[in-house]
Amino acid sequence: MINFFRKIRKKMADDNKPMKYMKYAIGEIVLVVIGIMIALQINTWNENRKLLLNERTLYKKLIADLTDEELRLENQINWAKSKQDLHYAIYNKTKGKFNSDSVIPYYLLQTTFIYRPMIKDIYEETHDKISNEKIRDLIKKYFILENSTRLAIDEYNDYKHNSCAHF
Repeated sequence: MINFFRKIRKKMADDNKPMKYMKYAIGEIVLVVIGIMIALQINTWNENRKLLLNERTLYKKLIADLTDEELRLENQINWAKSKQDLHYAIYNKTKGKFNSDSVIPYYLLQTTFIYRPMIKDIYEETHDKISNEKIRDLIKKYFILENSTRLAIDEYNDYKHNSCAHF
């Protein structure tokens, strides 16, 4: 193909017809520009396709991690329910209705929640790669709730730790 164009260019230059050669040169330039534009469009399409694939992978990983987080949270809720009497005694103490003759094993006050939400730690830097604004906003709201949960667990554990010395 290149030899074909080279022969035409050489023939026109040899024929000493500058206008014909100019038309040919402009046509060749236009073809090159069109080729570059097509290549750029294909490159842009390919980059968008890669971003979409990466976003789908991010969604799959996020869903799997949220499912794991849900299971961990359910385990912690079940643990807390199993210690409900102890928690009720702590509540009564804060309300001044403490029964010191209780048979509840207060040494369990040393036991603290070990649950620590991890979604924000994992996805805080990558959540902005999600193109769907609603999903991005939901994840931001989840981060806020996760922070609140961490604070509540820390406060609860601190209270249990500080109250343990009194028993």
